[in-house]
Amino acid sequence: MNFNKMKIDENGTLIHYFLDEDEDSIKIPNNVKKIGSNFLCSYSDCVKEVFIPSSVTEIESSAFYNCKNLKCIKFEDNDSVKFIGVGAFKGCSSLSSIILPKQLKIINKSLFCGCLSLKELQIPDSVEIIELSAFENCNSIEEVVIPFGVKKLSSYAFYCCVNLKKVTIQGNKNGKSLLTIEGQAFTGCENLKIVNFPKEVQYVYPHAFKHCEALSEIYINEKKNNYGFNEFSKNWDEETGDFVVIFSDNKRLTKAEAKQIQNDYS
Repeated sequence: MNFNKMKIDENGTLIHYFLDEDEDSIKIPNNVKKIGSNFLCSYSDCVKEVFIPSSVTEIESSAFYNCKNLKCIKFEDNDSVKFIGVGAFKGCSSLSSIILPKQLKIINKSLFCGCLSLKELQIPDSVEIIELSAFENCNSIEEVVIPFGVKKLSSYAFYCCVNLKKVTIQGNKNGKSLLTIEGQAFTGCENLKIVNFPKEVQYVYPHAFKHCEALSEIYINEKKNNYGFNEFSKNWDEETGDFVVIFSDNKRLTKAEAKQIQNDYS
C-alpha cells in the first residue's frame, strides 16, 4: 500500500484513505488509534464493509458520513472503542445492524440519523446519555430497550422512527439513576403502541410522545406526577373514559381518576 493511498499522523489518527473505484471493503490498519473525520477521500459510496481493529479507541465526527452502501461494521474487540463522534454514521442508509462497543457512555448527536435500514439495535449498559437526534429517521427499528444506566434521553432521539412499536425502559438495578426523557424524544413514532416506564423515570417533558396516536398500552409505576399525561390526550378511551396508563399492580385508572388527571394536565 503506497503512501498516497493512506495517511496516518504521528498520533495514530487515520487522516485520509483513498479508495479505489472497485474497493468495497476496508480493513483499518492495526497501527491506527483514531479514525478521523471524513477520512474517506474517494468513492465512499462503494464501501459495503468496514473492519475496525482493537487498536482503535475513537471514531471522530462524520467519519463514515453518508456512506450510503455501508452494510456492515465489524469491531475486532467490542471493548476497545470508547468514543464515537457526532454523526459518525449519519446517512448510512444501508446499515442494517451494529453491535455497539461496550464502553460507550454517550450515543452522540445524530450518530445514526437517517440510517433507514437499521433494524437490529442493542444499546450497551454502559451508555448514560442518548443525545439529540441519535436515531432520528431510523425507519426500520421496531423495538428499543433503554438500559438501566441511561440518565438522559435527549430531544428527537427517536424522532420519526415510524416503525417503532415498543419501547422498554429498564429499571435500574441499584435504583440510583433517574432518567429524564426530553421533549420530542419519540415525536412522530406513529406506530408506537407500547411503552414501559420503570420507577426510575424522573420526568417526561412535554411533547416527548407527540403524534404517537397508536399508543395503546403505557405501563408505569404508581407515581402519577411528572409524566406529561397531556401528551396522551388522543389516546383516551372516549367511550369509557379509561386512560391507557396501566400501573404496576395492573390496575387501570377509573373514569373519575382519568378525567381528573386529564383536567390537571390540560
